[in-house]
Amino acid sequence: MSAVPTRRISPLREVSPELAHCSTERRFELLGQAHFFSHLSEAELTEVNGRFQEVHYGAGDWIWHPGDEAREMFIVAAGQVKLLQHGADGKDVLFSFAGTGDLIGGLAAVGDTSHPDGAQAHTECCLLRIMQPDFQELLQRQPGIALKVLEFAAEQLEQARATIHGLSSSTAEQRIARALLRLLEKHGEEHEDGQLIQLPLPQQDLAAMTGTTVETVSRVLSQFRHNGLVTTGRRWVAVTDEAGLEALAGH
Repeated sequence: MSAVPTRRISPLREVSPELAHCSTERRFELLGQAHFFSHLSEAELTEVNGRFQEVHYGAGDWIWHPGDEAREMFIVAAGQVKLLQHGADGKDVLFSFAGTGDLIGGLAAVGDTSHPDGAQAHTECCLLRIMQPDFQELLQRQPGIALKVLEFAAEQLEQARATIHGLSSSTAEQRIARALLRLLEKHGEEHEDGQLIQLPLPQQDLAAMTGTTVETVSRVLSQFRHNGLVTTGRRWVAVTDEAGLEALAGH
């Protein structure tokens, strides 16, 4: 009698324990690390903290849709958020995953009246939210934040240009390799399976990041596994040969 194959247990960490630790101390730590507020004193951070509210979202919940009025911005305290745009063909293009400490919705801070992208909770999330009027008042009281806002807007524009260029000028293999390397840089950690990308990564999300299809992603990942570049399981990927993946990506 042949042995019944067993499914590998996912090596990804559970998000739930992180959600229970959105304490005052943790809030100060996150705000102090956030791009807009990293230069502030403890007293200034205390004022900033008083203007943020803790909010929770379940996996799959929309935080905002493309075109929604831009009234608030968030810092991710725990969990992961997908940032998407609707493509010309009607399909969602997945630009990135925001994780702990990331600021999302920041274009509301520079005066955009509506969100050009959408944000959807990828896992359960704890977010710190500030409304636009409160942030505008902070800009008046703390002029140094305004310089950080301009830096943020320039970075967002450059990232969008790089993403669009990459989707239009690369092979599917290159796009998938580059996407994995971006995710590895932001969400990777050492693990016995390799450098584990520490977030659930179904093939449809990787397809949405790279302008390909699920069938193409499946084929390319199978090729990557065969060449010893990655190991994979259900909704997870670990990079086993970063240098090889970089060479394929053209880095």
